[in-house]
Amino acid sequence: MTPYTADNGGKVYYLAEGTQTAAEMYASAKAGAKAITWILRVVGFAMMWIGLAMMLGPISILADCIPCIGPLLGDLVEGVVCCITFPIAMFFTLVTIAIAWLAYRPQYGIPMLVVAFAIVGGIWYNKSRKQAAKGAEANDNGEGAEMTAMTRV
Repeated sequence: MTPYTADNGGKVYYLAEGTQTAAEMYASAKAGAKAITWILRVVGFAMMWIGLAMMLGPISILADCIPCIGPLLGDLVEGVVCCITFPIAMFFTLVTIAIAWLAYRPQYGIPMLVVAFAIVGGIWYNKSRKQAAKGAEANDNGEGAEMTAMTRV
């Protein structure tokens, strides 16, 4: 029995049933590792999402305590929390995977970090631009004139 020599020169020892060539065994092991990697990524994302949702869970419990409309309001808050935590969990998962890639393949890790932070930066920029436009619109209508005069005094 001889080890398979990978493209990078490393030796791979793998044992499988049946008659297979070294290249077939290596391809099988590589496919299995790829499947496990994706399963762990999805499980990690799900755990991140569930964890973030559980951290904000007390908010829905507080909404449940309101008489008459509490259960309805609590369910609504749970849905909003779910929608808010999804992109946050996606960002943290992407950053975690990118940091792991930095150690092994920086050519993949660095672009992943850039994309993750570009998405967050784009969201932040869009939000601040909308707030600035809303503030300018309020000033055009004269709504903010009293506040501006009060801050100058």
